Amino acid sequence: IITLNSEEKMVIRFANPDQTLIREFQDSQYDVASCQPGEYLDLVVTITQYQNLINHGYDPIITQTEEQMKANLRSTRDLAGYRTYDEVYDELLLLSYLYPDICELHNLGDSWGKIYYEAGNDNYLNYNQEIWGLKVSDNVAVEEDEPSIYFFGAHHAREPISTEVTMTILNHVVDNYGTDPTITDNVDNSQIWFVPIANPNGHTIVTDEMDIWWRKNIRDNNENGSLDEEYNYGYPDGVDTNRNYSFQWGPVGTSDSWESQVYHGPEPLSEPENQIIAELFDAHHFVAGISYHSYGELVLHPYGYNEDISAPDHDALSELCVDMAEQIPSLVYGNYTPQESWELYACMGTLDDFAYGSKGIFSYTIELATQFIPPAYQVEQICTDNLDAALTLLNRQNYALLKGHITSEASREPLVGTVFIDGIDDTGEFREPYRSNQQFGSYYRLLLPENYTVTFSAYGYDSITQENVQISPTEPTILDATLNPVPFTSLSGTVYDAETSEPLEGCRIEILHTPLETFYSDETGAFEFPEIPVGEYQIALSAAGYSALVEDIQLSENENIIDFYLEISDIESFENGELGDEWYTSGQENWFIDDSEAYDGFYSARSGMIGDNQSSTLSISLNVISPGYISFFKKVSCEDDPIHDNYDYLTFLIDDVEIERWDGEIDWSQEAFNVTTVQHTFQWRYQKDGYVSSGSDCIWIDYIDLPEYDNTSSNDAEIPFKSKLVNNYPNPFNPATTIEYFVAQPGKVRIDIFNIKGELVKTFKEEYLPAGNHKVIWQGEDNSGRDVSSGIYIGMMKQADRSNCLKLVLIK
Repeated sequence: IITLNSEEKMVIRFANPDQTLIREFQDSQYDVASCQPGEYLDLVVTITQYQNLINHGYDPIITQTEEQMKANLRSTRDLAGYRTYDEVYDELLLLSYLYPDICELHNLGDSWGKIYYEAGNDNYLNYNQEIWGLKVSDNVAVEEDEPSIYFFGAHHAREPISTEVTMTILNHVVDNYGTDPTITDNVDNSQIWFVPIANPNGHTIVTDEMDIWWRKNIRDNNENGSLDEEYNYGYPDGVDTNRNYSFQWGPVGTSDSWESQVYHGPEPLSEPENQIIAELFDAHHFVAGISYHSYGELVLHPYGYNEDISAPDHDALSELCVDMAEQIPSLVYGNYTPQESWELYACMGTLDDFAYGSKGIFSYTIELATQFIPPAYQVEQICTDNLDAALTLLNRQNYALLKGHITSEASREPLVGTVFIDGIDDTGEFREPYRSNQQFGSYYRLLLPENYTVTFSAYGYDSITQENVQISPTEPTILDATLNPVPFTSLSGTVYDAETSEPLEGCRIEILHTPLETFYSDETGAFEFPEIPVGEYQIALSAAGYSALVEDIQLSENENIIDFYLEISDIESFENGELGDEWYTSGQENWFIDDSEAYDGFYSARSGMIGDNQSSTLSISLNVISPGYISFFKKVSCEDDPIHDNYDYLTFLIDDVEIERWDGEIDWSQEAFNVTTVQHTFQWRYQKDGYVSSGSDCIWIDYIDLPEYDNTSSNDAEIPFKSKLVNNYPNPFNPATTIEYFVAQPGKVRIDIFNIKGELVKTFKEEYLPAGNHKVIWQGEDNSGRDVSSGIYIGMMKQADRSNCLKLVLIK
């Protein structure tokens, strides 16, 4: 039997904290229990930590002691105290026996404890547990064409009140089926899923009083085959399961450290407990749900992964959030407080953001009560007080809802189609497109009662648009869509080197925004997509050492043969998907190649996921042989705090001398700096302080134009300077851009502009120029003075028998 012995803890409160105090205690060594800016900041601390704070002049009050919380667990009431895992399972099993027509118990999958135990490790005998879900619906054994609703408890172990509320809602629904007409109607016309304990191993640690402060699951991070006790204020084992979901998984409000209570795991959905919930979402068509937590008396809605962000469905999400909050009495504020999740604090990898961002589910977190484990005399009242809000969410499917089916005109079979609503799906931060389900082709969109323009589309079918769709405030609005298939055709061609006309092998070719698999050109440069619907597409091509190409194409019913020419590039754009040998990464976490953000092509370099007071550096050393520039594109997403000298920021250094720094939220933008002819080391360093984290808490670098260099020789005098195009700014541009170039030796120089097909667009007058830096302005016109269209253009500088190129992007 495993026993955990750790130093006694407590919850302390700082009243009326200012931002400076909040930042100070958002250091990773502190366990933030709850926070309401301007009202209170609660921390979980050991006795030693508490005494250290007192010795340093702080004066917090103690609000929850370990003895009090254990007493709360032990106390009895009509519901027999806080339920254990076994008691919850027995009750779920009993309900499935008593109400077999509407209740069906499902073993959703195994916890880490069961996985370890079944692998032969008896240390996890007490944690040989599954995650159980009870489905409530008429015809409960059948997967019907109905929306699903969820109620989840105990993602976090030290929040057992969440299990009690979930079980109370379940019993209320079952007890009132057949007598309450609204509940009966909702059970008959939807599938309601109750998962009272989403983290059974952690929940058991708390309810068995082994460690009532445990938050995470019990992943064996150090692989020592045993459950480790808290050590040096940290927890070596476990992952915060409400930081491990895959939508916007990342560093904000989380940690890469095992010891942290908000450790987000080694990768998204690494935990079996999270995989189980993700699989449940994939198997059923969920529309809305609540995950219960403690504490704070709050009702939260997406998004929460970053500060100052808004979901596309913000208004409808907020309206239901307010409706629920107004129905839950508060012990402190009158009623619970409704707000966006990030307003509490920003964090990534949460259930709500995952459910909404990847599935469009109206997902909510309700932070119950005013402490992790309320005393038993409060529990029944807290559970009862939350019934009306839960029933409000359950009933939301019955009004201001657009629903219907998407089917094929030819086969009458259901389609997985996209439902796009103007004014909603083109607003706010990114969310995966809302799609109908595969089995029935049905869709459900919770909206406000207004007029909308709705477009239905599916791969291989003509889209249709319905205008002036009026959403009823009192009942669902039904709108079916039947789509006509388009004929299929083929696309083939060859990819060439634009300079040599030699075929390119291994070029990545992708038809964007389609389910078609990525193709790579063969040894002859050939590629083929044998079956593709007729229509307009964007095709993207990239190969190491070449400028990426994205082009619009129109495919007809006839055979489509299109060849593409890629330009050799001196630009480092990381399109081979890895950092080359010439790059060096250092600091607490290495830089890595990221395919989620790119200025050019598919990849960029991203700083490592560091913690407080850490850094991540990318550097390259070059023997520069020609005076000129180094330019690069950067994207920054981090804390913006000019108050402190050492906040989070990106700094660019040449030979360990800081040239410039950036912080805050900066979209892709270009920087350029003069470079002399000498050996140089260029560094991009992301540096964090010990205060707050904000944004994505990282930076990206892409499309680096390095100065002319030769690392094969150390004798600078023997290497001749080279003329070259240096930079153009702005880029992208509209309507004009300035092209800068360096002439190494006096002579005739010509600048040409080509389109992406290699056709000459504009020639600047060939003229004799002295050595040095020069510039020319291109107004985006051709040789006839006509404006050219948006697109990618290639600038080429020629002097004697030498030439080099620069990519120009015109956006109108």
